Amino acid sequence: MSRLLVQFVIVAGVFAVVILGSMPAVMEARRDAEINDYPNKLNLEDMNAQRRWQMVQTQPAEIDNYIAAADEMASVYLRQQKFNEAVDIYQKEMGATWGLKANAYNELWVNADIKAGGVHRDLCAFDTALICYNSALDHDRKYLPAGDARIARDLNNIGLMHYMIGLSKSDDKDRKPEFEKAVDFYKQALKIASAAEGKKTLQAASLWNLYLACRDSGDKAAANDYKKQAQAIDTTMHRICKAP
Repeated sequence: MSRLLVQFVIVAGVFAVVILGSMPAVMEARRDAEINDYPNKLNLEDMNAQRRWQMVQTQPAEIDNYIAAADEMASVYLRQQKFNEAVDIYQKEMGATWGLKANAYNELWVNADIKAGGVHRDLCAFDTALICYNSALDHDRKYLPAGDARIARDLNNIGLMHYMIGLSKSDDKDRKPEFEKAVDFYKQALKIASAAEGKKTLQAASLWNLYLACRDSGDKAAANDYKKQAQAIDTTMHRICKAP
């Protein structure tokens, strides 16, 4: 074998060792790039969510896993703007949690009901959202103390729906009654939030809600008063909040 041929074989062998030795690192880097690529990452998460959702539907007795998988699948649908599919998931979650508590507070069902209401709200199906939020309020009032902050949450949700219904009306004579209903529910929420210990955020939210409803109903004096109260709470909590 000539000296040139021997050198070629040696060099080729060295390159082969280097290339083969680097292949695992190259493949790993490629896999990392695919995983960290945002669209591919989302597709992978979507597929995993779909797989987990399909699995838990055969194991509804494991309620915590069922809810986690349902919420994950609903989040995928919401990101994809498939709102009707997300509603369907939450309705199944409501069905799975309904019988968990007999004559007692059923927080898992209430949470599912509120999540369904939120999707209906985003679909501008305000009347349907109201049904969900009123159902939550009825359940909470039946089993929780009158001053429980979760009741204030429900009242704020119902008030928000009336406010949004008012915004959807073109005629002032149709708008004002809805704004007045919103104010009534917000005031009930504020009363509970103000008396509840450690619920300053909820109190401020109720005040801001009242500011908007009063402002848009034409009661500027009340609106400014609620705004000042809300800003005072935000200041004590070191939060910067600008009125919309």
